[in-house]
Amino acid sequence: MIIPIAHEDMGYRRWPFITLAIILTCTVTHFFVTSIEAERVASANGTIKESLQYHAQHPYLKANPPLDKFIGWRRRAYIEHPQQMPESEEERLQQQGHLDDLGRVFQQRVESRPVMKYGYVPARGDVWQMFTHQFLHANWLHLIFNMWFLWLCGVNLEDRWGRAVYGPFYFAGGVVAALTELFWGGVPDLPRIGASGAVAGAMGAFLVVFAKTRIRFAMFLRFRPFLFTARAYVMLPLWFGTEVLYFYLAKPGQVAHGAHIGGFLFGAVVALVLQQTGIDKKLDFAIQDKITIKQDPRVLEAAELVNQGQATKALELLDQAYSEFPNSIDVQLETLRAAKAAQLPDREITAYGRLLHLYLREKQQETVVELFRELRAQKRLEQLPPAILMSVGQMLESAEIHRDAAQAYEALHQGNPTNMVAVKATIAHAKIENQLGGFDYARQLFTIAKESPFSTKELDDVVEAELRKLG
Repeated sequence: MIIPIAHEDMGYRRWPFITLAIILTCTVTHFFVTSIEAERVASANGTIKESLQYHAQHPYLKANPPLDKFIGWRRRAYIEHPQQMPESEEERLQQQGHLDDLGRVFQQRVESRPVMKYGYVPARGDVWQMFTHQFLHANWLHLIFNMWFLWLCGVNLEDRWGRAVYGPFYFAGGVVAALTELFWGGVPDLPRIGASGAVAGAMGAFLVVFAKTRIRFAMFLRFRPFLFTARAYVMLPLWFGTEVLYFYLAKPGQVAHGAHIGGFLFGAVVALVLQQTGIDKKLDFAIQDKITIKQDPRVLEAAELVNQGQATKALELLDQAYSEFPNSIDVQLETLRAAKAAQLPDREITAYGRLLHLYLREKQQETVVELFRELRAQKRLEQLPPAILMSVGQMLESAEIHRDAAQAYEALHQGNPTNMVAVKATIAHAKIENQLGGFDYARQLFTIAKESPFSTKELDDVVEAELRKLG
Protein backbone atom coordinates (compact mmCIF):
# COMPACT_ATOMS: atom_id res chain seq x y z
CA MET A 1 0.00 0.00 0.00
CA ILE A 2 1.29 3.45 -0.96
CA ILE A 3 -0.15 6.50 0.81
CA PRO A 4 0.68 10.16 0.12
CA ILE A 5 1.50 11.96 3.36
CA ALA A 6 2.49 15.48 2.25
CA HIS A 7 3.81 17.57 -0.62
CA GLU A 8 6.11 20.54 -0.89
CA ASP A 9 3.45 23.05 -2.00
CA MET A 10 1.13 22.52 0.96
CA GLY A 11 -0.09 25.90 2.19
CA TYR A 12 -2.62 28.58 1.41
CA ARG A 13 -2.98 32.35 1.29
CA ARG A 14 -6.55 32.32 2.61
CA TRP A 15 -8.44 29.80 4.71
CA PRO A 16 -9.70 27.00 2.40
CA PHE A 17 -13.30 27.34 3.54
CA ILE A 18 -14.81 25.27 0.71
CA THR A 19 -12.49 22.32 1.27
CA LEU A 20 -12.94 22.50 5.04
CA ALA A 21 -16.73 22.72 4.64
CA ILE A 22 -16.78 19.64 2.41
CA ILE A 23 -14.64 17.67 4.86
CA LEU A 24 -16.77 18.76 7.83
CA THR A 25 -20.06 18.02 6.05
CA CYS A 26 -18.92 14.56 4.95
CA THR A 27 -17.67 13.75 8.45
CA VAL A 28 -20.82 14.94 10.25
CA THR A 29 -23.03 13.21 7.68
CA HIS A 30 -21.21 9.93 8.11
CA PHE A 31 -21.40 10.20 11.91
CA PHE A 32 -25.19 10.50 11.86
CA VAL A 33 -25.90 8.21 8.91
CA THR A 34 -23.84 5.23 10.09
CA SER A 35 -26.21 4.18 12.89
CA ILE A 36 -29.33 4.79 10.76
CA GLU A 37 -27.89 2.73 7.89
CA ALA A 38 -26.96 -0.15 10.21
CA GLU A 39 -30.45 -0.15 11.75
CA ARG A 40 -32.19 -0.16 8.35
CA VAL A 41 -29.93 -2.92 7.00
CA ALA A 42 -30.62 -5.08 10.05
CA SER A 43 -34.36 -4.48 9.64
CA ALA A 44 -34.29 -5.42 5.94
CA ASN A 45 -32.23 -8.53 6.66
CA GLY A 46 -34.72 -9.55 9.34
CA THR A 47 -37.55 -9.30 6.80
CA ILE A 48 -35.62 -11.44 4.32
CA LYS A 49 -35.02 -14.04 6.98
CA GLU A 50 -38.71 -14.09 7.82
CA SER A 51 -39.60 -14.35 4.10
CA LEU A 52 -37.25 -17.29 3.57
CA GLN A 53 -38.69 -19.03 6.59
CA TYR A 54 -42.26 -18.47 5.43
CA HIS A 55 -41.52 -19.68 1.91
CA ALA A 56 -39.81 -22.79 3.29
CA GLN A 57 -42.99 -23.52 5.24
CA HIS A 58 -45.08 -22.94 2.10
CA PRO A 59 -42.83 -24.09 -0.79
CA TYR A 60 -45.68 -24.00 -3.32
CA LEU A 61 -45.94 -20.20 -3.15
CA LYS A 62 -44.47 -18.06 -5.93
CA ALA A 63 -41.61 -15.71 -5.05
CA ASN A 64 -42.53 -12.42 -6.70
CA PRO A 65 -40.21 -9.38 -6.93
CA PRO A 66 -38.27 -8.37 -4.96
CA LEU A 67 -38.16 -11.68 -3.08
CA ASP A 68 -37.39 -13.63 -6.27
CA LYS A 69 -33.80 -12.30 -6.04
CA PHE A 70 -33.35 -14.12 -2.74
CA ILE A 71 -35.73 -17.05 -2.64
CA GLY A 72 -34.31 -19.78 -4.81
CA TRP A 73 -30.82 -18.24 -4.76
CA ARG A 74 -30.25 -18.55 -1.03
CA ARG A 75 -30.27 -21.85 0.75
CA ARG A 76 -33.82 -22.62 1.86
CA ALA A 77 -34.40 -22.84 5.60
CA TYR A 78 -34.89 -26.42 6.76
CA ILE A 79 -38.46 -27.22 7.70
CA GLU A 80 -39.11 -30.78 8.85
CA HIS A 81 -42.76 -30.84 7.84
CA PRO A 82 -43.55 -28.13 5.25
CA GLN A 83 -47.20 -27.50 4.56
CA GLN A 84 -48.91 -29.01 1.56
CA MET A 85 -50.79 -26.83 -0.88
CA PRO A 86 -54.19 -26.15 0.67
CA GLU A 87 -57.24 -27.39 -1.11
CA SER A 88 -58.89 -24.01 -0.73
CA GLU A 89 -57.78 -21.49 -3.35
CA GLU A 90 -58.83 -18.71 -1.02
CA GLU A 91 -56.44 -19.96 1.67
CA ARG A 92 -53.58 -20.24 -0.86
CA LEU A 93 -54.21 -16.69 -2.05
CA GLN A 94 -54.10 -15.45 1.55
CA GLN A 95 -50.76 -17.16 2.06
CA GLN A 96 -49.46 -15.75 -1.24
CA GLY A 97 -50.65 -12.32 -0.19
CA HIS A 98 -48.76 -12.59 3.10
CA LEU A 99 -45.55 -13.53 1.28
CA ASP A 100 -46.04 -10.63 -1.14
CA ASP A 101 -46.64 -8.30 1.81
CA LEU A 102 -43.31 -9.40 3.26
CA GLY A 103 -41.71 -8.54 -0.06
CA ARG A 104 -43.24 -5.05 -0.03
CA VAL A 105 -42.11 -4.48 3.57
CA PHE A 106 -38.61 -5.57 2.60
CA GLN A 107 -38.60 -3.20 -0.39
CA GLN A 108 -39.75 -0.29 1.78
CA ARG A 109 -37.04 -0.97 4.33
CA VAL A 110 -34.38 -1.22 1.64
CA GLU A 111 -35.50 2.03 0.04
CA SER A 112 -35.50 3.77 3.43
CA ARG A 113 -31.76 3.16 3.82
CA PRO A 114 -29.79 6.44 3.46
CA VAL A 115 -27.49 4.75 0.97
CA MET A 116 -30.47 3.93 -1.26
CA LYS A 117 -32.28 7.26 -0.78
CA TYR A 118 -29.28 9.51 -1.32
CA GLY A 119 -26.81 7.26 -3.12
CA TYR A 120 -26.53 7.40 -6.90
CA VAL A 121 -28.08 4.42 -8.72
CA PRO A 122 -27.35 4.67 -12.49
CA ALA A 123 -30.33 2.54 -13.51
CA ARG A 124 -32.75 4.69 -11.50
CA GLY A 125 -32.23 7.90 -13.47
CA ASP A 126 -31.29 9.90 -10.37
CA VAL A 127 -30.66 13.65 -10.55
CA TRP A 128 -30.26 15.07 -7.05
CA GLN A 129 -28.45 11.93 -5.97
CA MET A 130 -25.64 12.93 -8.34
CA PHE A 131 -24.84 15.54 -5.68
CA THR A 132 -25.98 13.89 -2.45
CA HIS A 133 -24.03 10.67 -3.03
CA GLN A 134 -20.81 12.70 -2.73
CA PHE A 135 -21.40 13.16 1.01
CA LEU A 136 -22.00 9.49 1.91
CA HIS A 137 -19.29 6.94 2.65
CA ALA A 138 -19.27 3.21 3.28
CA ASN A 139 -17.12 3.31 6.43
CA TRP A 140 -14.70 5.49 8.36
CA LEU A 141 -11.67 4.29 6.39
CA HIS A 142 -13.41 5.17 3.12
CA LEU A 143 -14.17 8.64 4.50
CA ILE A 144 -10.68 9.27 5.91
CA PHE A 145 -8.88 8.34 2.70
CA ASN A 146 -11.18 10.45 0.53
CA MET A 147 -10.92 13.48 2.79
CA TRP A 148 -7.13 13.20 3.11
CA PHE A 149 -6.70 13.07 -0.67
CA LEU A 150 -9.06 16.02 -0.95
CA TRP A 151 -7.02 18.01 1.56
CA LEU A 152 -3.77 17.31 -0.29
CA CYS A 153 -5.17 18.42 -3.66
CA GLY A 154 -8.18 20.61 -2.98
CA VAL A 155 -6.54 23.18 -0.70
CA ASN A 156 -4.05 24.19 -3.40
CA LEU A 157 -6.68 24.36 -6.12
CA GLU A 158 -9.01 26.45 -3.95
CA ASP A 159 -6.11 28.74 -3.12
CA ARG A 160 -5.20 29.17 -6.79
CA TRP A 161 -8.62 29.38 -8.46
CA GLY A 162 -10.65 30.91 -5.66
CA ARG A 163 -13.77 29.67 -3.93
CA ALA A 164 -16.20 30.79 -6.63
CA VAL A 165 -14.50 28.59 -9.24
CA TYR A 166 -13.24 25.74 -7.08
CA GLY A 167 -16.59 24.93 -5.41
CA PRO A 168 -18.59 24.41 -8.64
CA PHE A 169 -15.60 22.61 -10.17
CA TYR A 170 -15.46 20.11 -7.31
CA PHE A 171 -19.16 19.22 -7.41
CA ALA A 172 -19.17 19.15 -11.21
CA GLY A 173 -16.39 16.57 -11.00
CA GLY A 174 -18.63 14.42 -8.83
CA VAL A 175 -21.52 14.77 -11.30
CA VAL A 176 -19.29 13.85 -14.25
CA ALA A 177 -18.07 10.84 -12.29
CA ALA A 178 -21.69 9.80 -11.71
CA LEU A 179 -22.53 10.22 -15.40
CA THR A 180 -19.51 8.09 -16.26
CA GLU A 181 -21.01 5.35 -14.14
CA LEU A 182 -24.33 5.80 -15.96
CA PHE A 183 -22.90 5.42 -19.47
CA TRP A 184 -19.71 3.49 -18.83
CA GLY A 185 -19.97 1.97 -15.39
CA GLY A 186 -20.42 -1.42 -13.85
CA VAL A 187 -23.52 -2.66 -11.98
CA PRO A 188 -26.41 -0.30 -12.95
CA ASP A 189 -28.67 -0.97 -9.93
CA LEU A 190 -25.96 -0.75 -7.28
CA PRO A 191 -25.92 2.54 -5.29
CA ARG A 192 -22.75 4.58 -5.64
CA ILE A 193 -21.60 6.59 -2.63
CA GLY A 194 -18.50 8.55 -1.74
CA ALA A 195 -16.57 11.65 -2.72
CA SER A 196 -13.95 9.70 -4.65
CA GLY A 197 -15.24 10.77 -8.09
CA ALA A 198 -15.07 14.47 -7.15
CA VAL A 199 -11.73 13.94 -5.39
CA ALA A 200 -10.40 12.23 -8.53
CA GLY A 201 -11.35 15.41 -10.40
CA ALA A 202 -9.24 17.43 -7.96
CA MET A 203 -6.37 14.98 -8.48
CA GLY A 204 -6.59 15.36 -12.27
CA ALA A 205 -6.49 19.16 -11.96
CA PHE A 206 -3.61 18.97 -9.47
CA LEU A 207 -1.62 16.93 -11.99
CA VAL A 208 -1.92 19.73 -14.57
CA VAL A 209 -1.46 22.73 -12.28
CA PHE A 210 1.17 21.31 -9.92
CA ALA A 211 2.81 18.69 -12.12
CA LYS A 212 6.34 19.18 -10.77
CA THR A 213 5.36 19.19 -7.11
CA ARG A 214 7.28 16.67 -5.01
CA ILE A 215 4.92 14.40 -3.08
CA ARG A 216 6.00 12.45 -0.02
CA PHE A 217 4.73 8.86 0.17
CA ALA A 218 4.74 6.10 2.74
CA MET A 219 4.89 2.56 1.37
CA PHE A 220 4.07 -0.27 3.73
CA LEU A 221 5.85 -3.59 3.23
CA ARG A 222 5.40 -6.22 5.93
CA PHE A 223 3.98 -3.51 8.21
CA ARG A 224 7.18 -1.47 7.93
CA PRO A 225 6.89 2.00 6.39
CA PHE A 226 9.32 3.10 3.69
CA LEU A 227 9.31 6.78 2.79
CA PHE A 228 10.05 8.13 -0.66
CA THR A 229 9.44 11.26 -2.73
CA ALA A 230 8.20 11.48 -6.31
CA ARG A 231 6.86 14.17 -8.63
CA ALA A 232 3.15 14.54 -9.21
CA TYR A 233 3.63 13.93 -12.95
CA VAL A 234 5.00 10.47 -12.10
CA MET A 235 2.65 9.18 -9.40
CA LEU A 236 -0.73 10.58 -10.46
CA PRO A 237 -0.60 9.06 -13.97
CA LEU A 238 0.41 5.76 -12.34
CA TRP A 239 -2.67 5.94 -10.10
CA PHE A 240 -4.85 6.74 -13.12
CA GLY A 241 -3.36 3.84 -15.08
CA THR A 242 -4.11 1.51 -12.17
CA GLU A 243 -7.74 2.64 -12.17
CA VAL A 244 -8.02 1.96 -15.91
CA LEU A 245 -6.49 -1.49 -15.40
CA TYR A 246 -8.91 -2.32 -12.58
CA PHE A 247 -11.82 -1.06 -14.65
CA TYR A 248 -11.12 -3.59 -17.40
CA LEU A 249 -9.83 -6.49 -15.33
CA ALA A 250 -11.58 -6.34 -11.95
CA LYS A 251 -15.04 -7.74 -11.38
CA PRO A 252 -17.68 -4.96 -11.22
CA GLY A 253 -18.63 -4.34 -7.64
CA GLN A 254 -18.35 -1.85 -4.81
CA VAL A 255 -15.44 0.23 -6.17
CA ALA A 256 -16.55 2.61 -8.93
CA HIS A 257 -13.39 2.64 -11.05
CA GLY A 258 -15.32 4.19 -13.95
CA ALA A 259 -16.25 7.16 -11.75
CA HIS A 260 -12.61 7.63 -10.78
CA ILE A 261 -11.57 7.65 -14.44
CA GLY A 262 -14.31 10.07 -15.46
CA GLY A 263 -13.64 12.45 -12.57
CA PHE A 264 -9.87 12.45 -13.14
CA LEU A 265 -10.18 13.16 -16.87
CA PHE A 266 -12.70 15.92 -16.19
CA GLY A 267 -10.38 17.61 -13.70
CA ALA A 268 -7.38 17.38 -16.04
CA VAL A 269 -9.33 18.78 -19.00
CA VAL A 270 -10.74 21.70 -16.99
CA ALA A 271 -7.30 22.57 -15.63
CA LEU A 272 -5.78 22.38 -19.13
CA VAL A 273 -8.46 24.69 -20.54
CA LEU A 274 -7.94 27.21 -17.74
CA GLN A 275 -4.20 27.01 -18.21
CA GLN A 276 -4.17 27.35 -21.99
CA THR A 277 -6.63 30.24 -22.00
CA GLY A 278 -4.70 32.14 -19.33
CA ILE A 279 -7.67 32.08 -16.95
CA ASP A 280 -5.66 30.07 -14.43
CA LYS A 281 -3.12 32.89 -13.99
CA LYS A 282 -5.80 35.58 -13.95
CA LEU A 283 -7.61 33.78 -11.12
CA ASP A 284 -4.38 33.38 -9.19
CA PHE A 285 -3.43 37.05 -9.61
CA ALA A 286 -6.95 38.16 -8.64
CA ILE A 287 -6.66 36.30 -5.33
CA GLN A 288 -3.23 37.77 -4.71
CA ASP A 289 -4.71 41.23 -5.24
CA LYS A 290 -7.49 40.46 -2.75
CA ILE A 291 -5.19 39.34 0.02
CA THR A 292 -2.58 42.04 -0.31
CA ILE A 293 -2.81 44.44 2.60
CA LYS A 294 -0.25 47.08 1.69
CA GLN A 295 -2.77 49.74 2.62
CA ASP A 296 -4.01 47.98 5.74
CA PRO A 297 -4.11 50.70 8.41
CA ARG A 298 -2.57 48.35 11.00
CA VAL A 299 0.56 47.83 8.89
CA LEU A 300 0.85 51.56 8.18
CA GLU A 301 0.29 52.36 11.84
CA ALA A 302 2.85 49.74 12.88
CA ALA A 303 5.42 51.27 10.52
CA GLU A 304 4.81 54.69 12.06
CA LEU A 305 5.11 53.26 15.59
CA VAL A 306 8.48 51.73 14.72
CA ASN A 307 9.64 55.10 13.42
CA GLN A 308 8.51 56.64 16.73
CA GLY A 309 10.49 54.10 18.74
CA GLN A 310 7.43 52.07 19.86
CA ALA A 311 8.40 48.78 18.21
CA THR A 312 6.81 46.57 20.87
CA LYS A 313 3.42 48.19 20.36
CA ALA A 314 3.90 47.84 16.60
CA LEU A 315 4.43 44.09 17.01
CA GLU A 316 1.07 43.78 18.77
CA LEU A 317 -0.69 45.32 15.77
CA LEU A 318 1.27 43.15 13.36
CA ASP A 319 0.33 40.02 15.31
CA GLN A 320 -3.33 40.91 14.79
CA ALA A 321 -2.73 41.34 11.06
CA TYR A 322 -0.84 38.04 10.91
CA SER A 323 -3.75 36.15 12.52
CA GLU A 324 -5.96 37.28 9.61
CA PHE A 325 -3.36 37.20 6.83
CA PRO A 326 -0.83 34.48 7.71
CA ASN A 327 0.58 34.43 4.17
CA SER A 328 1.17 38.15 3.76
CA ILE A 329 4.75 39.04 2.93
CA ASP A 330 4.08 42.69 3.83
CA VAL A 331 3.15 41.76 7.40
CA GLN A 332 6.32 39.69 7.86
CA LEU A 333 8.59 42.35 6.36
CA GLU A 334 7.25 44.95 8.79
CA THR A 335 7.39 42.39 11.63
CA LEU A 336 11.07 41.78 10.89
CA ARG A 337 11.78 45.51 10.95
CA ALA A 338 9.89 45.94 14.23
CA ALA A 339 11.63 42.95 15.83
CA LYS A 340 15.03 44.38 14.89
CA ALA A 341 14.07 47.74 16.33
CA ALA A 342 12.82 46.11 19.54
CA GLN A 343 15.96 43.95 19.72
CA LEU A 344 13.98 40.72 19.98
CA PRO A 345 16.14 38.04 18.30
CA ASP A 346 13.53 35.28 18.65
CA ARG A 347 10.90 37.40 16.89
CA GLU A 348 13.48 38.24 14.20
CA ILE A 349 14.25 34.61 13.40
CA THR A 350 10.54 33.76 13.38
CA ALA A 351 9.94 36.52 10.83
CA TYR A 352 12.93 35.36 8.77
CA GLY A 353 11.58 31.83 8.74
CA ARG A 354 8.10 32.91 7.69
CA LEU A 355 9.49 35.16 4.96
CA LEU A 356 11.66 32.37 3.58
CA HIS A 357 8.65 30.05 3.58
CA LEU A 358 6.52 32.58 1.69
CA TYR A 359 9.25 33.45 -0.82
CA LEU A 360 9.94 29.76 -1.43
CA ARG A 361 6.25 29.21 -2.00
CA GLU A 362 6.16 32.11 -4.47
CA LYS A 363 9.36 30.77 -6.09
CA GLN A 364 11.11 34.12 -5.61
CA GLN A 365 14.60 32.65 -5.83
CA GLU A 366 16.62 35.86 -5.73
CA THR A 367 14.92 37.05 -2.55
CA VAL A 368 15.47 33.66 -0.88
CA VAL A 369 19.17 33.83 -1.72
CA GLU A 370 19.38 37.37 -0.37
CA LEU A 371 17.73 36.46 2.94
CA PHE A 372 19.84 33.30 3.22
CA ARG A 373 23.07 35.22 2.80
CA GLU A 374 21.90 37.86 5.24
CA LEU A 375 21.35 35.21 7.90
CA ARG A 376 24.63 33.51 7.03
CA ALA A 377 26.48 36.79 7.57
CA GLN A 378 24.79 37.04 10.98
CA LYS A 379 25.76 33.39 11.70
CA ARG A 380 22.14 32.53 12.49
CA LEU A 381 21.34 29.86 9.92
CA GLU A 382 21.19 27.18 12.63
CA GLN A 383 18.32 29.03 14.31
CA LEU A 384 15.96 28.56 11.35
CA PRO A 385 13.31 25.79 11.53
CA PRO A 386 14.83 22.60 10.05
CA ALA A 387 12.09 22.19 7.43
CA ILE A 388 12.65 25.75 6.16
CA LEU A 389 16.42 25.36 6.08
CA MET A 390 16.08 22.05 4.21
CA SER A 391 13.78 23.64 1.65
CA VAL A 392 16.20 26.54 1.18
CA GLY A 393 19.05 24.09 0.61
CA GLN A 394 17.03 22.17 -1.97
CA MET A 395 16.11 25.38 -3.78
CA LEU A 396 19.74 26.54 -3.83
CA GLU A 397 20.85 23.13 -5.07
CA SER A 398 18.25 23.07 -7.86
CA ALA A 399 19.42 26.58 -8.85
CA GLU A 400 23.00 25.18 -8.97
CA ILE A 401 24.21 27.56 -6.26
CA HIS A 402 26.11 24.61 -4.84
CA ARG A 403 28.35 26.22 -2.23
CA ASP A 404 25.44 28.09 -0.63
CA ALA A 405 23.36 24.91 -0.70
CA ALA A 406 26.19 23.01 1.02
CA GLN A 407 26.31 25.65 3.76
CA ALA A 408 22.54 25.40 4.25
CA TYR A 409 22.79 21.62 4.63
CA GLU A 410 25.80 21.93 6.93
CA ALA A 411 23.94 24.35 9.19
CA LEU A 412 21.19 21.77 9.43
CA HIS A 413 23.28 18.72 10.35
CA GLN A 414 26.38 20.38 11.93
CA GLY A 415 28.30 17.15 11.61
CA ASN A 416 25.96 15.30 13.99
CA PRO A 417 22.52 14.58 12.50
CA THR A 418 20.04 14.28 15.37
CA ASN A 419 16.89 13.66 13.31
CA MET A 420 15.90 12.23 9.95
CA VAL A 421 15.79 15.65 8.26
CA ALA A 422 19.38 16.26 9.36
CA VAL A 423 20.39 12.84 8.00
CA LYS A 424 18.94 13.80 4.62
CA ALA A 425 20.78 17.12 4.80
CA THR A 426 24.03 15.28 5.51
CA ILE A 427 23.55 13.05 2.46
CA ALA A 428 22.63 16.03 0.26
CA HIS A 429 25.71 17.90 1.52
CA ALA A 430 27.91 14.88 0.81
CA LYS A 431 26.64 14.67 -2.77
CA ILE A 432 27.49 18.34 -3.34
CA GLU A 433 31.00 17.90 -1.88
CA ASN A 434 31.50 14.90 -4.15
CA GLN A 435 30.33 16.93 -7.13
CA LEU A 436 32.73 19.77 -6.21
CA GLY A 437 35.69 17.39 -5.85
CA GLY A 438 35.82 17.07 -2.05
CA PHE A 439 35.83 13.28 -2.18
CA ASP A 440 37.30 12.64 1.28
CA TYR A 441 34.87 15.03 2.96
CA ALA A 442 32.01 13.50 1.00
CA ARG A 443 33.02 10.02 2.17
CA GLN A 444 33.16 11.27 5.76
CA LEU A 445 29.69 12.82 5.52
CA PHE A 446 28.19 9.68 3.97
CA THR A 447 29.65 7.62 6.82
CA ILE A 448 28.23 10.02 9.44
CA ALA A 449 24.79 9.74 7.83
CA LYS A 450 24.91 5.95 7.73
CA GLU A 451 25.99 5.66 11.36
CA SER A 452 23.26 8.01 12.60
CA PRO A 453 20.57 6.25 14.68
CA PHE A 454 17.98 8.40 12.88
CA SER A 455 18.75 6.97 9.46
CA THR A 456 16.41 4.55 7.69
CA LYS A 457 17.00 1.55 5.46
CA GLU A 458 15.99 3.65 2.46
CA LEU A 459 18.60 6.30 3.31
CA ASP A 460 21.22 3.65 4.12
CA ASP A 461 20.74 2.14 0.67
CA VAL A 462 21.32 5.56 -0.90
CA VAL A 463 24.50 6.06 1.14
CA GLU A 464 25.86 2.62 0.28
CA ALA A 465 25.28 3.26 -3.42
CA GLU A 466 27.12 6.60 -3.20
CA LEU A 467 30.00 5.07 -1.26
CA ARG A 468 30.39 2.39 -3.91
CA LYS A 469 30.71 5.10 -6.53
CA LEU A 470 33.43 6.78 -4.48
CA GLY A 471 35.31 3.48 -4.26
